[in-house]
Amino acid sequence: GYQKLPSGLILQWGKTSTTAIPISSNGGTYTITLPITFPTAFLTAVVSSNSRSGYNVSTGVGGAENTYNTSQFTVVTEPGSTNGVNWIAIGY
Repeated sequence: GYQKLPSGLILQWGKTSTTAIPISSNGGTYTITLPITFPTAFLTAVVSSNSRSGYNVSTGVGGAENTYNTSQFTVVTEPGSTNGVNWIAIGY
């Protein structure tokens, strides 16, 4: 979902399924497409594991390439990750 605030700030959120995150011994990446495109700028995103156990959580956004833009971003997963992720993105 998403929410546009009166200030112009936009909050977007979602989650991936377990099968959406690639499983590999070296970790992996998954591109998240935002519900709406930020009109001006993508500021930041935060991701967390769908797992309640706390194991194999997503490690971050972008990676070495800083792969994000106003309509999508890349999640980098830990080696052996089998969990989907919850995410929130902020922009305007």
